[in-house]
Amino acid sequence: MTAVLTWQRLRDLKWSEFQDAADGWGEASNRADAARDRVSNEMANQLSKSQKGEAATAALGRLKRLDRNFEYIYTECGLVRTTLNSLAFELSGAQRSAAERSGAQRSAAERSGAQRSAAERSGG
Repeated sequence: MTAVLTWQRLRDLKWSEFQDAADGWGEASNRADAARDRVSNEMANQLSKSQKGEAATAALGRLKRLDRNFEYIYTECGLVRTTLNSLAFELSGAQRSAAERSGAQRSAAERSGAQRSAAERSGG
């Protein structure tokens, strides 16, 4: 089922929730980067310095693959974070514009109503 963004939904939208979600994705991205750093700079370096042989080579290969996986997670989480922040920014602007239009329409309707009331009172 597809949801349609109506003026009312836009007005009631809490775009700060998108920013909060983006912060969560940013935290996941930072953790993946820290894990990648630990795998490549601590574990792999120590293993290559202290171990030799077939098992060490296989373990290094697995650590390099793990490093690439953490780099992928870091990048993808960063993209999601950027997308959510951009969406929040765009929706907040649209929400402000909708609120301004709604306020302008209300003001115009109130002026029109006041003019009609004045005309009715004056007998026009």
